Amino acid sequence: MKKYGPIVKDALILVAFSSIFAVVCNYGFKALKGQGVTTDPIVAAIIQNDIEQMKKLIEAESGRVNNPDEQGRTPLMWAAYANFKDTVAVSKNEEKRIEATKLLVEKNADPNLSDRDGWTALMWAAWSGFPKVAETLIASGADPEKADKRGYTALMLAAMRGNVAVARLLVEKGVRTTVKNADGKTAHDLAQEMAVKYPDRKKEYDEILSLVL
Repeated sequence: MKKYGPIVKDALILVAFSSIFAVVCNYGFKALKGQGVTTDPIVAAIIQNDIEQMKKLIEAESGRVNNPDEQGRTPLMWAAYANFKDTVAVSKNEEKRIEATKLLVEKNADPNLSDRDGWTALMWAAWSGFPKVAETLIASGADPEKADKRGYTALMLAAMRGNVAVARLLVEKGVRTTVKNADGKTAHDLAQEMAVKYPDRKKEYDEILSLVL
């Protein structure tokens, strides 16, 4: 049995190292994303744009549609979130997310819940550039003027991101353009700052600036 000693020892070291490595990677991944890792199957189906799977899960457990993850984000917030710079990719992705949004609100998902930063599903839609999702949320009772913990509204987020369609929708809904955040800045101020920072998107920011005068 002595000849197996080194093998067993190496195996134990490998197992210990693998466990530590897994923990470190998990922590690093969470820190990198800055938004936690969720194992909620409904959220997983939303992220994968698997509408059929989401329908099955919600039908089976409709009471979970307002369950928050460790960052306070609900399935409705995840449906309103995407991180694409390409407008074609944003539009294509929204077609799936609008289905998810409608299904969730039909199952009594609350559009006015906030995550730990005070962001609502509408704020995420404004940030992501999802005008159809935003319109559905407002029609479902979302407060278009609700602000997060730093005083940012959905209009401010749309203005910062250069998301013209969402900004236009919010202005048409009567959202006030003169509201200031905790730093004393309006949507117009924020759009001006971003226009300087991203001159390649001058067209979008100029249009937003005209909307929020």
